[in-house]
Amino acid sequence: MPFPQIISLISIIILTTLATIIGIQLIFLLKELKTSLGYFNRVLTSAETTIHKIAVPVTSVIGLVEGFKQSSKIIETITSYLDKRRSQVPPIKFDE
Repeated sequence: MPFPQIISLISIIILTTLATIIGIQLIFLLKELKTSLGYFNRVLTSAETTIHKIAVPVTSVIGLVEGFKQSSKIIETITSYLDKRRSQVPPIKFDE
């Protein structure tokens, strides 16, 4: 075998070995990434559950506050109507 063929054969063997090693490392890296993403997904699910547990009572409190606001507006409306009506009715005079 001539010298250039030997150099080509050795370089092909070295490149093939390096490509195989890099491919195996890439497979391990992708498996680790899959594991990490699974863990991250569990953390996000846990955070979502916790936020949902906190959000439900907060929503109830906000609804309660809105109810108080609406009831105060209704009371103000009724009070202003009664005051307006009271001012339109002439006072009653009793003869003594």
